[in-house]
Amino acid sequence: MKVLDRYIARELLGPFAFGVAIFVSVFVAGNVLLQVTRLVADYHPSSLQVLKYFVFSLPGYVVLTFPMSMLLSVLLAFGRLSGDAETVAMRMGGIAFGRLMAPVVIVAAAVSLLTISFNEGVVPRASRAAEDLYTRIVGGSPIEVQDYPVVKEVQDGRLVSVTWARRLYPKRGLMEDATYIRQQDNQPVLIVHGRRAVWEGRVWLFRDGTADYISPERVVRVVIPKDRPLRVEFATSPREIARSQLTAEQMTWRQLRERIAYAVRQGMRGAELSELRVQWHNKISLPFACLVFALIGAPLGVRGHRSSTSVGLGLAVFIVFIYYVIWHYLTVVAERGGMNPLLAAWTPDLIGGVVGGALIAKVSRWGH
Repeated sequence: MKVLDRYIARELLGPFAFGVAIFVSVFVAGNVLLQVTRLVADYHPSSLQVLKYFVFSLPGYVVLTFPMSMLLSVLLAFGRLSGDAETVAMRMGGIAFGRLMAPVVIVAAAVSLLTISFNEGVVPRASRAAEDLYTRIVGGSPIEVQDYPVVKEVQDGRLVSVTWARRLYPKRGLMEDATYIRQQDNQPVLIVHGRRAVWEGRVWLFRDGTADYISPERVVRVVIPKDRPLRVEFATSPREIARSQLTAEQMTWRQLRERIAYAVRQGMRGAELSELRVQWHNKISLPFACLVFALIGAPLGVRGHRSSTSVGLGLAVFIVFIYYVIWHYLTVVAERGGMNPLLAAWTPDLIGGVVGGALIAKVSRWGH
């Protein structure tokens, strides 16, 4: 049976590579090239900068093609086996269809793990590098120097402080032109502004600025000298501030988990926290769509007989469309607090798995 397993695996690899090439081309034509064209027309970057931006932009789209390419590969591979009557020969030889699914499941599981690894090790770094390079080209500050970060502290659902700065240097633990506002009963009680704010452990030291102490009766302003900083009990570190400005695509699964833990410590509730949790679960659930699509595609490929590449491609696009419509709808519901994020992230895979199992059971009777 090892020969049969290798044979089916080889049948899958060619169409999978074809699918990646086709779908990446679609994404590149519809997104990356459009972005590059606008960048060249508006800012006239060098050829090297254009090439780097193009390369850094690709991984985020490449990883999206793995599930749909897996689906296309099983549709085409099993369509060819069925069209050439090889599945009939296997049936006559006493090989059950369920046995043919073993190499498919192994290959699909390997692609799912590859997708997770690619999504963790390559996509976040490439996404940050692309944004960094884009910011440099348009004349702004790179990610290592963030402009206008905003951080909110929430306790028991109430906003207790807001901090922003003109510029943040995460590695140096420094903010320039920083402002801190502390609230009590939805009213500001302290406004601190400093030309520089330096991170010292669990507090920020504001220098060269002013502090306004606000009460119902009056406002008292205190000047903060350069050599005698004001300690502000604002325990959000530069690293946490920088990470809070990143998108889910720019963070790994572990970094996103740390972001959620920080949000919970700050008392974050509602849609914003639900959105983070859904994105966290999706980093694992979406790659496993490779396995789900393989379970659906193999029996459909057998039943399709001599389906052409265009028919297989169209069917793959249709199935992917249905999957992502369900996924997007449940994601929106979960982000609004109407569904558990874990359930929302994995329900499309569960539905696909049930459909795939039913199709496999039907084809296993070899009544096609």
